[in-house]
Amino acid sequence: MKGLEKRLWLNLGSGNLLIPSSETVHCINIDWADDVPYACDTVIKHDLRDGLPKFIQSDSVDFINMSQFFEHLNLYDEIKLLEDCHRVLKKNGEGKLRISVPDAGLLSVKYEAKQMNEFAGVQPAIYSQFQNQSIKLSLLLFGSLDKHGESGHKMMWTIGGMIEVLQKTHFENIEPVPFNSSFDAPVAENHQLAVECGI
Repeated sequence: MKGLEKRLWLNLGSGNLLIPSSETVHCINIDWADDVPYACDTVIKHDLRDGLPKFIQSDSVDFINMSQFFEHLNLYDEIKLLEDCHRVLKKNGEGKLRISVPDAGLLSVKYEAKQMNEFAGVQPAIYSQFQNQSIKLSLLLFGSLDKHGESGHKMMWTIGGMIEVLQKTHFENIEPVPFNSSFDAPVAENHQLAVECGI
């Protein structure tokens, strides 16, 4: 019976922020990093630069979450992934996409005000080893932190840029949303930009 079917959620670039399945939701966590716990059947390893896994059918997904992942892709791969998300999300306003990224607008304001130390509490130890504001800004915006290496940030986002790229990939009803510990990585709680939208 259709009323008893579980809703399908995708958590893209999950890292260690795994969203569990429940009685009403089947959540598939997807990442390509080697340090993600792939031990259970709801966590799969897949390079999202190649798009979503092929087994995910069109018009089948209720909710897609990306927390502190989207900025690790270049613009071409981001657009390709958004188009694939649009394809698999349920139509008629039923499917929803949530993206959270570092807020480049906020970070720029804090940089100009020489207030980059505000973010030290949620950054790796190397962040506090430097006092120069531009080094701290670079560490946050470009993900040049100890474990990111070549998979560091490729893009930086403001609300205007995020709205534009989502509109270009046919998303609608784009709204900024507050931090939500169920969906957002705690590392960026005090400097994230999060939006939700539909199709």
